[in-house]
Amino acid sequence: MPHPIRTIAVTGANSRTGRQLLPRLAGPGVRVVALVRTAQDLPADEVVEDWTNAPRAVEVLREASAVVHLSGVFAASDWDSYRDGTVATTRRVVEAMNPAARLVCLSYVEADPAGDNWYIKSKGQAEELVSTVADSVIFRIDALAGGRDDPAPFELMYRQAAPGVPVRVIGDGTQRFRPVYSADAVEALVKAAGGDGRPGTYDLVGPGEFLAADLPGLINGRPVPVEYVSAGQATAVSKVPHTLADLLANHAVPPGSEAVAHAFGLSLTCLETTWPIGTSGDAPAR
Repeated sequence: MPHPIRTIAVTGANSRTGRQLLPRLAGPGVRVVALVRTAQDLPADEVVEDWTNAPRAVEVLREASAVVHLSGVFAASDWDSYRDGTVATTRRVVEAMNPAARLVCLSYVEADPAGDNWYIKSKGQAEELVSTVADSVIFRIDALAGGRDDPAPFELMYRQAAPGVPVRVIGDGTQRFRPVYSADAVEALVKAAGGDGRPGTYDLVGPGEFLAADLPGLINGRPVPVEYVSAGQATAVSKVPHTLADLLANHAVPPGSEAVAHAFGLSLTCLETTWPIGTSGDAPAR
């Protein structure tokens, strides 16, 4: 007797992580449904647009045996955008899905429902909603990194634009980061969506810890001039949203990665092996 088809729903499926995840979820006996805000050509069995309003999205969430929730807001200028884009969308998922299904989501290492930073606060409030689902897995990530083949926005911030041009570092350089390789984050999502690991909250960070002051040299593969700016200067001069500038300037030391690696059988990538990424003039074709 054939096994029934499993449906896996992915919100925010047109995000960088979502596009990497969709083909990894596909396989015999699995039906992958992408839930997006605007219509996209994606490697999924079905794409549902305007998912936060579409009745079909509610049906998909109710049918799914696993939901990977990636939808959210990262860099906005007001709390309402974070509340609507991160907290409200999470509430919609939790209320619509089968309560016996597995819910997997990406959060942030400093998530705190009472945080002063709007991004941190929205992620904390979203975590509270996710935790009401019995079989839920929350991966708290630091920054995502793609390495030389597909550098992520975090890495591009530290890439030198041209010879002699200083790399602008937000903060005083003493902040410590544990970025995780994008392919490792996708692997964790695939395993969790497939039922691996116990429900709970895990710190999905890389095995290496880096000072912000060291990142320009590591990412460019050579010493480069650096200009340190405060969060306020970054917002005023470079138009970086204050919430994002504050995250970068006041970043807390993230915890280690041993627990998540053990729980999901991950072999986490040392990012030093994926750098340098090259200058803006010789970036890989996208």
